[in-house]
Amino acid sequence: MIFLKNMEKIKMLCKYGCGQEAKYQLKNGKWCCSKNHRSCIKLMNQRSQTNKERHLTKRNSKVLIKPDLCEYGCGNPAVYFFKTSKKWCCSYHHTKCPVFRNNKSEATKGKCYLSKNFIEEQRQRMLNGQSNYMNSIPRNSEKEYIRRKNQRQRMLDGQASYMNSFIKNPSKPQVELYNRIKTLYPSAILNFHLSSLNFSLDVAIPDLKIYFESDGSWWHKDKEKDLERQIKIELFGWKLIRYYPVDNIKQVPSIDQIKKNIDNLR
Repeated sequence: MIFLKNMEKIKMLCKYGCGQEAKYQLKNGKWCCSKNHRSCIKLMNQRSQTNKERHLTKRNSKVLIKPDLCEYGCGNPAVYFFKTSKKWCCSYHHTKCPVFRNNKSEATKGKCYLSKNFIEEQRQRMLNGQSNYMNSIPRNSEKEYIRRKNQRQRMLDGQASYMNSFIKNPSKPQVELYNRIKTLYPSAILNFHLSSLNFSLDVAIPDLKIYFESDGSWWHKDKEKDLERQIKIELFGWKLIRYYPVDNIKQVPSIDQIKKNIDNLR
């Protein structure tokens, strides 16, 4: 947009036909009396005129001839007009019209999903071992058995403990114990994955082959199972330091106590 400075030398009229003196050149190359062509008086008048014509045509289109009776054929006097169907009806909704309601009930008779026949058919299918969706999918029982067997074997071969090592929400006492051991031995690992036995150790120091178990009073009631697990791990040269019961952070041993227990095993 360029402002015309030398108005005395060049005098031009607005190209949009308002008759005023042109002062600005727009991006389209035309000269106009205003910075924006929408502000030109000529265009503003044209726009207002078109809006009036649209309003009148829209208002005239709404003038409808109201019939005496409902156009759905029930015989009641017409009261409401529907824009979608462009019909007059006796009720505020066409589904409330008696004729429409009777026609709908006749069309859906015997097809209601809550009918006794439908419920009885569904019950019979379930008794025969059939269902609507799941049994419609063809399944190979042998392949399904092999898949589950292979999946179980993978979990036993080490996948279970490996996945357990990625647990991000261990107990608060276990995390506190790990933080205190970490101050003494930075090589300590939380939820250490022992792949040879498919076990996950609470806290382990692989350099010393010492691991720690933080046992709560609720989750470690089976002492025989814990002892059997400990024997299997010790056969591979690991040494255990067990703290029991540790149900809250206050029961976690101090750093001095942990250092003392480690020195006794070394």
